[in-house]
Parts: sequence; C-alpha cells; structure tokens
Amino acid sequence: MKQKALFYLGRAVTAAPEFFLSAATLYAAQVPVQSLLLAPHMNPLMGGVLFVAGTAATSVCAYGTYLLLSARSKICEEKRRIKSNPEQFPLECVDRITVADKPGLECLLQSTETQKEWGTLLKSHAEGKTGVIDVILDPAESVQKGLIEHTTFCTVRVSDEKVAEGKYNGVHHYHPSCLGAASFNISHVDRSTPIDWLNLLTFKLDGIPELIAYNKNYVYLPQDASKQTLVRASPRDIMEYLGKRK
Repeated sequence: MKQKALFYLGRAVTAAPEFFLSAATLYAAQVPVQSLLLAPHMNPLMGGVLFVAGTAATSVCAYGTYLLLSARSKICEEKRRIKSNPEQFPLECVDRITVADKPGLECLLQSTETQKEWGTLLKSHAEGKTGVIDVILDPAESVQKGLIEHTTFCTVRVSDEKVAEGKYNGVHHYHPSCLGAASFNISHVDRSTPIDWLNLLTFKLDGIPELIAYNKNYVYLPQDASKQTLVRASPRDIMEYLGKRK
C-alpha cells in the first residue's frame, strides 16, 4: 500500500513539476517583500537575513521552473519527431528490451547501497520491435574515462563530447532508496537524453534492487526475476506489478 501511494505521488509530481516549483517561487517571493515592508518594525540583522534568504530561494525556484519548462518543451518536440517518422528512431518504438550484458546487469543490481545518484553508459541496438542492450560500461570505468563528469545526491552529469566519441546511446543512473515506487515515474529531466536512446534506472524497493528501462515515451518493467527481459508497461501495469511483489 505504501509503495502504491508513493507511485501515485510520484506520478502527480512528474506530470507537472513546474506547477509545484512555480507555487514555491511565489511563496518564496513573499519573504523578501515582507522583510522590506516590515523593515521599520524588525531587527535590521533579521530583516537582512530574511531578505537575502528569500531572494536566494526565489531565484533557485524560478530557475528550476525554467529548466523544467525547457525540458518539457524539448521532449514534446522530440515526441512529435518520433511520431511523424518512427522508422528513423527504432529504439524509441520497441515493445521489449533484452539486456545481453549479463555481468553488467548484475553489477548494476549489486550496487544499490549508496544514498547518492551514480551512473554509467550503455550501447544498444534494435532488432525489429526488440531493443538489445549490448554493453553496460563498468561504472568505475565510466568515471575513469571522463564519461561521467559529476555526481551528487540527486544528479548525474555526462560528457556529451566523450559519449558521442564512444558511440554510446543510453545512460543508466541510480535513484536513492528513499524515493521507493515513485521512481517508476520518469521525470522530464531524466528523459532529457538524446533522442533514440534506451536508458536504465535502478533503485531499491522494500530493500530489494529494482530495474526499469525507459525512452522518450515509455517505461519498461522486468518480465521475471532475472530482469534480463523488460516489457513496455502502462501505469496500470506498474500498479499490477507492485501488487504482485511480496
């Protein structure tokens, strides 16, 4: 029940995250305004602290809203391109995904203890309506080669130039376990990878390593416990999947 609630909460947030940030921006903007209006009746130091903190919070929220709106606009345009010319983007239209790199898959599933995001790069190709992930680069190697430039508790940044040179066409990243089933909802930011990429996401669900795949339009769930085959899933499929977990 808890995980289903987290899934619905995550779905609401990822559907329109800019709405929540816009509300936060308006709320934060009240702080510096009120600190100026009440300045004659406040301690000058306290008023100054509130003004600076409120202005900083407003700026961060406003910039976040801009980034989210930009990501949404970019993804909508890419979805139109895919719909008008699907044969040009075969990895965006697959019904199922096979992970051929079994050692790489095991490495991802065994590395789910940290409380910050991390990631690596993938190489995939399409065979009809099946996407095949041929290579999951060792996470340590991706850092050594400079493909992963920077990671924090909530972000993974890749080197676009080196990724292009290496002909990678997918990225994996890990979500800290605190998000739970909310991670089944792929945000606009996470989908902001180059077009025609297959991507993987790992996280922990009730203490058990979980894996899903995604592209611009779809999410893919494991077909069985091996997690080597993933199939396209709707929100209803995800709810049924959560209901079957022990």
